[in-house]
Amino acid sequence: MKSLGMLSAKKMPDQAFTLVEVVMAIGVLSVAVIPLLGLLASGLTASRANLDRAIGAQICNWVQSDIRSQSNAYTAQFDEFGTCCTTNAAAANAPYLVTITPKPVLLPGGSLTLGAWEVAIKQTARGNQAPDKKIVWGTQ
Repeated sequence: MKSLGMLSAKKMPDQAFTLVEVVMAIGVLSVAVIPLLGLLASGLTASRANLDRAIGAQICNWVQSDIRSQSNAYTAQFDEFGTCCTTNAAAANAPYLVTITPKPVLLPGGSLTLGAWEVAIKQTARGNQAPDKKIVWGTQ
């Protein structure tokens, strides 16, 4: 007969990490992750700047094709994708306002005047990040 008195506990092998090992692992991980977060922020900033440049180029292409049919100053509104707004509802929320003004340029020597236009693109949707870009084109 076996005695059912005290059961003997089997000794389990040590399989857990110590507190020192856990703290060191967190330290190594933070040294690796913090620079990646910094790169993510600069990547998003560069992406936004490139998107603004692409939209500006698309607006400039539209203006360049439209400017030949105009003789007076006018304004146009563009949406966040660089598409000209044709309805009043879309124009009310348009983040880009373009002002096109004729600016004749007197060439050196004073005998010839070049017909040129001043194009001011104002970004209105993002508050303090709203740069004004001015571009001058000649017309033929």
